Amino acid sequence: MRVLTLSAILILWWSCAAAQDSCVVHGHVLGCDGKPMRSAFVRPFGPGRSGHLAAATPDGEFQVAFPRPGGYFLVFGGVHHQTLFMPLLIERPGPLELTVRLSAASYRSSFDSVQVVGDFNDYKSEGALPMSRRTDGTLIASVPCDRDTLRYQLLGVQTGTLPICGTQADTFLVDRRNPMLGNQSNSFISVLKAERKPVQVVFDPARLPRGYDEPVITFADPLRVAARIVDISQDMSRRGHRISDAFAAAKAAGRADSFHWDASPDLKSLATEIDGERATLTRAYLLLNYVHLAVYAPDSTKARRILAEIPPDSPVWSLEWGGPGKTFYDIGQMAKRPALWRDYGERVVAAHPDSSVRAAFLYDLLEEAQKSGDKERAGRYYTQLVGDYAGSQYADWSKKQYGPNRAVMVHKPCPDFALAGLEDSARVYRAADFKGKYVLIDFWATWCGPCVGELASLHRAHEKFKGRGLVILSVSFDEKRETVKRFRSGKWPMPWLHAFLPNGFASGVAAAFEIVGIPRPILIGPDGTIVAVDEDLRGEKLDGTLARALGGDAGRLGPRRALTAPSSPSATGAPRRSRAAGSRRRSRRACRAGRARPR
Repeated sequence: MRVLTLSAILILWWSCAAAQDSCVVHGHVLGCDGKPMRSAFVRPFGPGRSGHLAAATPDGEFQVAFPRPGGYFLVFGGVHHQTLFMPLLIERPGPLELTVRLSAASYRSSFDSVQVVGDFNDYKSEGALPMSRRTDGTLIASVPCDRDTLRYQLLGVQTGTLPICGTQADTFLVDRRNPMLGNQSNSFISVLKAERKPVQVVFDPARLPRGYDEPVITFADPLRVAARIVDISQDMSRRGHRISDAFAAAKAAGRADSFHWDASPDLKSLATEIDGERATLTRAYLLLNYVHLAVYAPDSTKARRILAEIPPDSPVWSLEWGGPGKTFYDIGQMAKRPALWRDYGERVVAAHPDSSVRAAFLYDLLEEAQKSGDKERAGRYYTQLVGDYAGSQYADWSKKQYGPNRAVMVHKPCPDFALAGLEDSARVYRAADFKGKYVLIDFWATWCGPCVGELASLHRAHEKFKGRGLVILSVSFDEKRETVKRFRSGKWPMPWLHAFLPNGFASGVAAAFEIVGIPRPILIGPDGTIVAVDEDLRGEKLDGTLARALGGDAGRLGPRRALTAPSSPSATGAPRRSRAAGSRRRSRRACRAGRARPR
């Protein structure tokens, strides 16, 4: 009995201690009109939280518990409203109350080509059913259904290509097939009773909520650090939107390749805020956001200040959506103090309570060690990453890039492939088609800035080596074939072979070629073996590598050389995406180390 009693006491003590550190965030999530929505959710992310959805009550109430103070994210979603990604810094245990009013979805100027997709056609644009306009302004379509309920979404309603739930619904479900994207309303599916017979689906544009260009977040205690962090995040989002809008205008005018953003006014105002900020955590968050904008005008002073002022265990590192790796990489490039940067990174790995932050820093340290040729450090980082952080995306990337048993390495046979042609999907390119030739396979996408930045080198290489047996096969990760066709009608005609890879990073071909980021160029020799990969085939190195290979010296290339620094943002043909762009950027894509990676 004494043992049981002591055990019970210990459990009670642990529970009380844990409760003392716990934090409960509660409040309301409302629509743009300040009223509850028909369906809404809150989803927490961060250390100790795996991202489980918490449905809001009919009156918009929500409550989410966190195990301890630290840096987190809350994602808010509501029917026909834009999804909001909100950084949450909890500096002390206890309750935290706030009210969130979401902004309405962004709709097209006219609804002339609305289509219905759903479980009847696996939600694919192929086989989507067009809606017909009625005299009262509504649209209608007869949708077949052999189930008790019809689940559907609409295309051609919100701006862009993503679907949105319909206005007619008995209930709504959260769409777990697609990633949640900030500033988009793609998180819900409309559900109608069907009774196993065709359903007349009606879309009423007048029922769409409209108003407020940005969300409104109000804290019960506006003096909390959490409130100030959100204010900074929204301000940075507005700045990022201005950059995105300016680039979109330049692209529409045919000036995308010469686009330049003058960040000096933004950087000057941010610098003033930093110097006047007395709260340590707030100042640290401002410094990180300064770096996000400074990719347009690198500032070594601010980068070194971050390494000197922000403690290695600071929770602000957890407030980098998608991970702090890109920011830490940029800081290293700006600071130009490799030893100082490495020392700081190792202290973060040793001290930070968030395992995802530690893994991100360790991955950057591994890439830097590979680049500098320090095999001892690279081996140590690699062993720690794949051992202590097994299952993380960083461990997976490391195995594919640096693992001793990886498939895509110099002197190994090229993985077999079958790639559908871009212009003619019936034309299939196979590895056997290129036997006896040198083929440069270039995995890329029009949305990938670093990929576009390589096109000048690829065009020069094509002109110089096409008569010496070189074949280039570009494999697009774009969502639509038409996007690539339009792109090639501009500055970069890309006069070589083209293939299209549906599902991009999620495809079997991407897995076979161990693709964790694009561009990924791979040079295959006449005998089907890999001659060179990655950085040996980018930028200024491409010409030299091809000259050696096609001149008969392919065997002298040896193992893959270390990664080099990325191309400058101005060379990419599109602005390098920073965190300042906020949640408008595609969440599954982030450019870092001269590559665009899935998210």
